This record gives sequence, structure tokens and C-alpha cells, in this order.
Amino acid sequence: MKKVMVCAVILVILVASAVDGNTEDVKGDQCDGERIEFAVQPESCPCCGFSPVAPIMYGLPLFTEKLKRAIDEGRIALGGCIVPEDPPRWRCKRCRTSFYQQTSETVK
Repeated sequence: MKKVMVCAVILVILVASAVDGNTEDVKGDQCDGERIEFAVQPESCPCCGFSPVAPIMYGLPLFTEKLKRAIDEGRIALGGCIVPEDPPRWRCKRCRTSFYQQTSETVK
């Protein structure tokens, strides 16, 4: 229980420090809540055009200056301590849209 609380506190601090004035929350015209999948990491967000789209890191990472810089620059996104059953793989820092890894089961 104590470990989960510490993780939650660290996550709140990291998320608060990762948001800066250049990344206002913006939803693009193409984003309407549908599940968006890619075979590989997209270079930019198809919803708002922001680049780069960051891989999502799950778990309790060792918080270092290098990690903080990567979060601040939008190169890493934190996904929380508990990995969901079907986790998104990437996230846009600006509009916060999450993207999923395309699998053989999801290919149409």
C-alpha cells in the first residue's frame, strides 16, 4: 500500500512538472475518441500535428534528470504504476491522445 501511495505521489509530481506553457491541451479535428492504432511509432500526432509522439513508460521508473528532460521534451510519457490489460503504446504530449500498437488481431 505504501509503495502504491509513493508511486501516485511521484506520478502527480512528474505529470505536473511535465506540462509547460508550450503544450496546451488541444484536441485536433481528427480526434473524436476512437481507438487509433499504428504498426510503428508515429513521427507526429495525426490529431494535432505535435512531434514527437512519445512512447508510454509504465511502472515506477527511477526519476533522474535525464528522465525529467525526456518527459519535458515530450520524448517519454508516463503511464502509471499499473499496466492495463490493453495498454496504449504512445501518447501525444500536446493533445494527450493515446495510440495503440497494431497487432495481427486488430488488422482489418
